Order: sequence, then C-alpha cells, then structure tokens
Amino acid sequence: MRGFWRWHDDFDVVVLGSDPQFAYMMFPMLRLLKWRIKFKLVHWVFDLYPEALFASSPRWVCALASLTRPFVPLAYRFVDLMVDVGSCMRRRLAKYSLRSRQETVTPWALVEPDEVAPVDDAVRQKLFGQARLGVLYSGTVGRAHDLSPLIALARACRAKGLDVCFCFAGSGAQYNCQTAVITDEDTNIRLAGFTDEKELGLRLAAADIHAVSVREGWDGIVVPSKFFGAIAMGRPVIFSGSAKSSICEYIQRYDIGRVIVGMDVTPTTAWLEELLQTPDSLRQYQDRAFRCYRDNFSREKMCRRFSELLVGLGVP
Repeated sequence: MRGFWRWHDDFDVVVLGSDPQFAYMMFPMLRLLKWRIKFKLVHWVFDLYPEALFASSPRWVCALASLTRPFVPLAYRFVDLMVDVGSCMRRRLAKYSLRSRQETVTPWALVEPDEVAPVDDAVRQKLFGQARLGVLYSGTVGRAHDLSPLIALARACRAKGLDVCFCFAGSGAQYNCQTAVITDEDTNIRLAGFTDEKELGLRLAAADIHAVSVREGWDGIVVPSKFFGAIAMGRPVIFSGSAKSSICEYIQRYDIGRVIVGMDVTPTTAWLEELLQTPDSLRQYQDRAFRCYRDNFSREKMCRRFSELLVGLGVP
C-alpha cells in the first residue's frame, strides 16, 4: 500500500496475484485511495480463497472463512481484468457473475530446454536405479494433493511384474504423512527430498514420465504448475485428479499422458505396460509433450498473451 501511494503517478496498471491470501480484498481500498487516478486493476489468480479453506479446513476455520463470502464479489467488482490459470478455475470464478473480462494465462516452466531434455544417467540411477521406466512426482505435497492413487499404481505395477520405478521427490505439510504408508514391500517406490533450482532440470529430465496430483474437490482451486514443468522437459504426465480439471483436459486434448480418476489404476497400469513393450511409443509421447508446451504454454507465449491483454485494456 505504501508503494502504491508513493508511486501511483508512475504506473497505468496494478497486477495483483493471490499471495498473500485474500490480497484481492485491497481492490476497493486502492480504488478509493486514488479514485481520481485512471489505472487498471488486474487480478492474476493462482489459488482461490476462501474456496481453498472450505476444501479441507477444520469446521472452525470454515466458519471464519464464511464471514468473507459477502465481501468477495464486492472486491471482484473493482477488477478490470480477471486472469485465471485454467478452465476449471474460470468456471469457479464465473459463479461470482464477474463484470470484468476473464482470460487465461497459465504458469510456465522454470526450465525450458530447446529440445526434449536428455537424461543424466547418474541422476536417473539415483532416483530410479536400474528400472526400465521411471515415474517421478516432483514438488510439494499439501492438502490439495493425494498420493494414494499414485502409490496404488506403483503397487499394481509391482503386482504385474512391470519394471517401473516410482520416485516421490519433494516435501510439504503432507509429504511425510502420505508417504508413511509405503512399506518395505514397495520395492519399486523411492523417496527423495527437494533439490535446488540449479539441479532441478537434471532431476526433471531423469524421469520418463511425470506424475501430478490434485485431490478430488480441489479442481479449479489450484492448478498445479508442475504439469507445465513436466511437459516443458518433453515428458508425458500421469494425472491423478478430477475429470473436470484443466490438466485432465490438456492431457486428453493433446494426448500427452493418462488420467487416474478415483482409485481406478487399471487403465494406466496397462498403458505403462504398453510403453515398456513399445519404447517408440514413449518417445512419441515425449515429443508430443514437448511440442505441446512450446506451442501452447511457453513463457514467451504466455508473456505475449499477457501483454496483448494489457493492450486490450488500453494500457500503453
């Protein structure tokens, strides 16, 4: 707020994300403070609140969060452009009967190679051993994520004797809790912590396939950016989540992976078996994933898209 007040003559647009939570509640105040100044307000939504609190919080937290409900449409009324990160989020926002224009600009990957990323053998060995097929979950495990369908998939692969290794690499409030169910019998499951940004590209490239999870009921509240990091490397994705999710839509539209709905892992197990039998198919999936990212979700394309949206608002 201090910076807004001090430098209000130096900008034509204010772009506000969703961190910290409920930051959009400042919109009416921004307008009232500088009602004589003509500027545009843009809300780039990465996570929806209070929806995220209602999805998995204790009752007392939900009760407190419900007090904010009357103020959400009021705050959104001051927005000139609402930018979401996926079609499922757009559907949730549409319930507020927005007056503003609503558009989608997805997150982009931190690492954007110029080709399908080659595998570093040492990193692959560390994550997957000698397995012919490596599946990697890389990132935070929080309340919005559910690893149980992916663990069930790993167990189904082991039961069928498939040479597939799964690695869950990350941390978060739910990481230890959700991986605690892994036992000594789960010989095709490995755990790893976070890695720094310098080594992230090598780790992402070490896998043949990436895994992404969004818990049922969280579709449109969060859209996992790890999906875009995976396909940027040229890796297909196994998505565990709702069929209503935009990630599910992308996977099916561009044929760049498989979706697990609920706990039915049988079709995805059969797909992994097929990839083991036909290595050329895996390479085709990787090529499609890479082209999909470059053609639709790259940083260059998303920044150009955002720039076009601002021009459309009359921003110089």
